[in-house]
Amino acid sequence: MLAGGDARLVAGGTALQLEWAKGLPKPRSLVDIGQIGGLKGITLAGNGLRIGALTTLGALERDATVREELPLLAAALRATAGPAVRNLATAGGNVAGRTGCLLPALLALDARVESSSVVGRRTLPLSEWLRQEPGGEIIEAITVPVPDAHVRWTHRKIGLRAAFTPSVIGAAGMIEIVDGQACGPPGPPLRLPAPPRRRPAKSG
Repeated sequence: MLAGGDARLVAGGTALQLEWAKGLPKPRSLVDIGQIGGLKGITLAGNGLRIGALTTLGALERDATVREELPLLAAALRATAGPAVRNLATAGGNVAGRTGCLLPALLALDARVESSSVVGRRTLPLSEWLRQEPGGEIIEAITVPVPDAHVRWTHRKIGLRAAFTPSVIGAAGMIEIVDGQACGPPGPPLRLPAPPRRRPAKSG
């Protein structure tokens, strides 16, 4: 059903509203997954944090561990939409749309995506997951390693307005500083798909 395009999963619904505002077609059915408790929450996982796909951006922004351990992600969260939208939008939805404002920060942080489908469950680096064709799978969680204390980071977002708007250009990066010197090779380049453009309506 999901792979065929007749239905879409929905939790916060903010990404879908952006699509509809651009004139993209609406699905026949919406499948509400917002009440699946197992897909919510922020937990420690090895050397990082595991973020349930249904965790809202507002909950992430308010989480003390995210602010302390993942300041790059915290900066990206503050720059995403407005407070009311962040209280609805989910981490999984931001990633699943493949053009979300959190993607540059999550890519810089080497995040991984846990997903499931009728074939089974898998965990992939976010960079690899984005290169694959969208399929009928559900994102369960995003795991984000905690960088070393001597890592420096930057985040920039350019939108049509200063705030409350999707990014037109988003960039994020990290660099390791040891003894005052930058070290470590840069990560591989990644091209993200451009947001779908609105097609002009046909007059009849």
